[in-house]
Amino acid sequence: MSAPAAPGRVRCEKCHGPTPHGVVGMLGRHLDDHIRAVACETCHISFIANASPTLLRRDYSQAGQNLPRRLDQNGMPQYDKKFGALTWGKHLVPTYLWYDGTRNASLAGDKINPSSAVTLNAPGGEKRNPSARIFPFQVHAAVQPYDTENKVLALPKLLDGYWVDFDWSKAIASGMKQVGLPYSGKYGFVETKMYSSIHHQVVPAKRALGCSDCHTVEAVTCTRCHTSAKEMDLPEHRRAVYPEATTRLDFKALGYPGDPALVGGRFYITFGRGTPPK
Repeated sequence: MSAPAAPGRVRCEKCHGPTPHGVVGMLGRHLDDHIRAVACETCHISFIANASPTLLRRDYSQAGQNLPRRLDQNGMPQYDKKFGALTWGKHLVPTYLWYDGTRNASLAGDKINPSSAVTLNAPGGEKRNPSARIFPFQVHAAVQPYDTENKVLALPKLLDGYWVDFDWSKAIASGMKQVGLPYSGKYGFVETKMYSSIHHQVVPAKRALGCSDCHTVEAVTCTRCHTSAKEMDLPEHRRAVYPEATTRLDFKALGYPGDPALVGGRFYITFGRGTPPK
């Protein structure tokens, strides 16, 4: 998300079109409706870090110690003298956020509020923005140094700096001087998080999320809306493909008072679609 490989944006719809679900039968129209509010990756990338663990958190405040080598349950190092304590994860449910293709990037020298986690590149978008859709992200967390007087994130010199003598104050002073930012000489550590958009690890179509992986069974029962669809209301429609992931989407965090299949989603604010169901 922060550094695209090339200008412009390549989206799934570029090749598959805006209505790719006609091949799946009677549910195709409902799935195509989702594309206006849900990114293709959200349903078609069910988990991340399936083959290899991914790094979730670095705690630089613990760096510089000569500790014995320790491995986690996936065989990954739990500590590195250069980076501090390390936390890894495997087979993870992504984090889901509204995203319109923009980001609020934190720039060198920006003031921060150290009383809470600092987001380095918050994805832009929210439910009322018609160009935003729900996208999957991976969150990278860190505990990193900041100038406690000037309230800015520090830019320490690591190579030929901290990684040589492991002196944070010296490394920060050198790094801040190199980029032309003032340094008060006082530092602390603050929690930060950074988002990476997810576009890889697409699963075969039959392993994409099912209706009940995100919605309640009550919400996706065909006869709730289609009273004459008794013969079409197959149990398969209501089966979660990944029942072990019980809290995949937090609808309230995404701005809904409840399951949008019950309370009404963004589909109903588009011209010509009528009003939400009662």
